[in-house]
Amino acid sequence: MEKLSYHSIQVGIPGALVPQLVDGIIKIEDVTEKAQELKRVIDERKDVSMVELMERELVPEEKVFEVADELKMILRMDDTDLLI
Repeated sequence: MEKLSYHSIQVGIPGALVPQLVDGIIKIEDVTEKAQELKRVIDERKDVSMVELMERELVPEEKVFEVADELKMILRMDDTDLLI
């Protein structure tokens, strides 16, 4: 069997969850070229700052993902016993 010329990700989810998950998707973006450019810049310039990388749009600005209190409770996100 020959190696494929591309990479892919396959995510399996139960059919009943598909509508719930798909409704929340805003966009899917291939960031392969951006990631390659990020690696190139970091390899060439060890002193490059995060600010510069963000200005060059090589690193996305992180946004806070709000989680409902009920879901936090279910996922035990506030449970200090889980800290290692």
